Amino acid sequence: GASGAITALQGAEVQGATVELSLLQGDEEEAYWEETNRKRKEAFENPKGKGKDGKGKKGKGKGKGKKGKNKSDD
Repeated sequence: GASGAITALQGAEVQGATVELSLLQGDEEEAYWEETNRKRKEAFENPKGKGKDGKGKKGKGKGKGKKGKNKSDD
């Protein structure tokens, strides 16, 4: 479980920095989950979108629409 993972990773290095690990327990664990759940609820209730302003364009754009080249009938 988690204890085994901590034992296996204790003293490991990531990009030259020694990793320090500990399990959250008691009040620390409760505070972590309260903060995490608060942030998730806020993000769910007030989504920021995906970096686009307003609604996306609809209709034909580059590469959309009919396939092939338009040819005039002779």
